[in-house]
Amino acid sequence: MLLAAGLLFGGALAALASPQSADNDGEMIYTYGDRDEYYGTGEVGVYEVAIRLNNPELVGAKVCGLRIPMRSSQGISGLRGWLTRELKLATVDGRRITQPDVASVDVQPKAGFVEVRFDEPCELTADGLYAGYSFFVDESSEELLTTQPIAVAHVRDNDGFYIHTSRTFRLWTNFAQSYSYFGCLALQVILSGGPLEADAARCVSTRPCYAVVGEQPVVELTVANRGTRGIESLQFSYEFNGAKGQADVKLPVAVPAVFDRQETLTFALPAVDSEGTSEVHYQLTGVNGQPNAATTGTDGQTTVAVFASLPRHRAILEEYTGLWCAYCPRGAVGLEEMKRRHPDDFIGISYHAGHPSMDFSTYDYEPLQFTTDFPNTVDHYPTSWLDRMFETDPFCGVSTYRTFGIEELWLERCKAFAPAWVDLAVTLSDDQKVITAESTLNFVINLSDHPYRLSYLLVADSLYDESWLQNNAYTADAGWPECMDEYVAGGQMMHVVHRDICIARSSRDGLEGSLPAAIKAFEPVSHTWQIRLDDVVNSSGEPIVQDASKLHVVVLLIDSSTNEVVNARQAHPGESTGIARLEHRLADAPVSFDLLGRPVGPSARGLRFTRSADGKVRKYLSAPGYNR
Repeated sequence: MLLAAGLLFGGALAALASPQSADNDGEMIYTYGDRDEYYGTGEVGVYEVAIRLNNPELVGAKVCGLRIPMRSSQGISGLRGWLTRELKLATVDGRRITQPDVASVDVQPKAGFVEVRFDEPCELTADGLYAGYSFFVDESSEELLTTQPIAVAHVRDNDGFYIHTSRTFRLWTNFAQSYSYFGCLALQVILSGGPLEADAARCVSTRPCYAVVGEQPVVELTVANRGTRGIESLQFSYEFNGAKGQADVKLPVAVPAVFDRQETLTFALPAVDSEGTSEVHYQLTGVNGQPNAATTGTDGQTTVAVFASLPRHRAILEEYTGLWCAYCPRGAVGLEEMKRRHPDDFIGISYHAGHPSMDFSTYDYEPLQFTTDFPNTVDHYPTSWLDRMFETDPFCGVSTYRTFGIEELWLERCKAFAPAWVDLAVTLSDDQKVITAESTLNFVINLSDHPYRLSYLLVADSLYDESWLQNNAYTADAGWPECMDEYVAGGQMMHVVHRDICIARSSRDGLEGSLPAAIKAFEPVSHTWQIRLDDVVNSSGEPIVQDASKLHVVVLLIDSSTNEVVNARQAHPGESTGIARLEHRLADAPVSFDLLGRPVGPSARGLRFTRSADGKVRKYLSAPGYNR
């Protein structure tokens, strides 16, 4: 349990089903999201919470009712749902409670969603409206059901969580604004009428599209529901390379009738037979086979870039941790679990640091710390950064506490375009005193005066000492996935083997001049880095290498203008990833590859290999009018 700002933080001990849509035709749910966690002040007395409805796109819609998410009815009384234009408190029967000025309905508490229907629907105006609920906790309990009764979604919005309680928050407080990291209420508001139509959706965002010559580019975009019927299918028109086309996308799971509920989908464009960059313009013309009733946000465009081959992007997760940090073990487990699930592609490292001062300007002694000059800002532990661009929890990602969510974020990040294939060969000298790393890069674009640099990290795969005790807050903390069992079953101070610990590097932001200023596409460029293991020490000058055979090197391709890692690769001593990739490609799929193992389209020129169904590998020399 975590106590912060007077609120208790806890996991889900009782299930709370999420409704998929409103019960009646023509109605829609407005909510910040499904329940992710529960919060509470741990006190007996009054609880009152609310959200403020002030979205200008909902002006004219009517509030018909509420769905109040309740964890339990145990020890709960006086539940009521209400609407008010002002949050005013008055003393009633010795209790300070809110006096709604629009509507209020008393209901019986129960586990799950408690539905409230107002006798007269209230129309939303530009001035906004508070929707909320109140109840009393009549008795304390060892269980978390009454001490943490408020269902919260992991969404940030300054109007998403107002709170008043009889002790901790004696006046109405904008909790979402003061403590945004806790999220917003999972309260659901039932709307109808006004601007709401049956079949409506808008385009929210799209990403650049990348494809290989001869293959169909796939457009990926996110849409948001605006209709009271939800979304089962979407119809698009598009213009691409001078041709017009249509796409009918049927969703595997319908989007519920929830305002602005988003879904990511794809549709394919015609294949392109040459390299180049163009644009696709698209319009969301239909929803569920009916004309799209949305009046804004229905069209968009994105870039389509076609290459002879597309490098695989291996996103790197850099975690920040320490022996002193009781909640940090989940980060180490997150890295181990990702390696188990993605042994060939996942790259994760840990930076250790001593206990920081309040302003993070100084750190206590930490035997595994070699620097505090981190590539990203670190102001709490544990934390991590994906490709040095996105901060996230190294186990949960942005998902519910106790949920393994980092995988989803990492996979999404791996979709980002990588400008080059990266290969790495690592050797250890015969006397085991020098590590040499040679990287080879094949860019798919021509470059001049580019911002790219290389950085090398030396990583220890196994470090252990009897004097190193890992602080552990997860003892007997139920509800974690099985991969956390070692710490849940362990003590408050534990001896553990530390893996994937960064113990040295070539530079923080990349070596200037590590790549030539001018680079031609598909012409390999190489760079070599060496480090003497006798020079590898921690921040106190103590040797940190324990076994030279249990080291590996990570090479990062960094865009120095943004600090973004655009691709990465790792290898152990005696390993060369270039050969391994070629062998892997030839063994895996009936696809053509070039000499470096890069996948190429059917119209690619030059020497290529293809593995046929009988397992035989055939070599081709492909050129205009010549294929042999």
